[in-house]
Amino acid sequence: MIKKRIIPTLLWSDNNLVKGVNFKDRRQVADMLTSIKIFNIRDVDEIIILDIDSTNLNKTPDLNSIIDFSKNISVPFTYGGGIKSFQDALDVLKSGADKVSLNSELYNDISILNKISKHTGSQSIVASVDFKKIDEKFRCVSNSGQKIHEINPIDFCKLCQDHGCGELLINAIDREGTMSGYDLEMIEKIRSNVSLPIIASGGAGSYQDMFDAFTKDISAVSASSIFSFTELTPTGAKKFLKKKKIDVRDGYRY
Repeated sequence: MIKKRIIPTLLWSDNNLVKGVNFKDRRQVADMLTSIKIFNIRDVDEIIILDIDSTNLNKTPDLNSIIDFSKNISVPFTYGGGIKSFQDALDVLKSGADKVSLNSELYNDISILNKISKHTGSQSIVASVDFKKIDEKFRCVSNSGQKIHEINPIDFCKLCQDHGCGELLINAIDREGTMSGYDLEMIEKIRSNVSLPIIASGGAGSYQDMFDAFTKDISAVSASSIFSFTELTPTGAKKFLKKKKIDVRDGYRY
């Protein structure tokens, strides 16, 4: 059986790890490379690094930084931000990332998923789906929450699956940074409509929140604030989940 994963998501801006609430009022937390080194020696199964500025500033991925990151990460890591073409994705993978995460470009050209998948395999592609409630309806958003799209997250996840992505990172913006728990209802709806592995993101505030998300048959939980602003740790999460009969990786580091 495939083990369930604990994955920190690190938001990268101007060489710093940053954090905010609902994609707003983001503040500097620590130096990015230092943060990567710290998480690398904790009980995490993967690391997701998202450059939150590159798309809106029309920048391509910073390959030199990705190379530096890869030298300091011994677990698989996913990079997202500024990927606008097949070549961008290939360059990121060649620079050391194990997977690429695509978000904003998917709304311009969903076929980019097919292009990457045919060359590198679907296992290297994560479709990142940010969503929020607008006028009582859930809508997908892109460009770090600045652009609203008419499509809802369930239909968009199905579209991403049909076009060749290997995994879904679903992020509830209304819960991002609040530590109020994952959007379990939306997780369940997406799970019932797609067969891809799902990473739940947005809202983790306790180990119980992670357990509740795993009961919806997802593959991984992503968390950020809980590991940056509380005493809770990936090790503690795994011990808690193990007691709850969630099949996580053993070999805890103290």
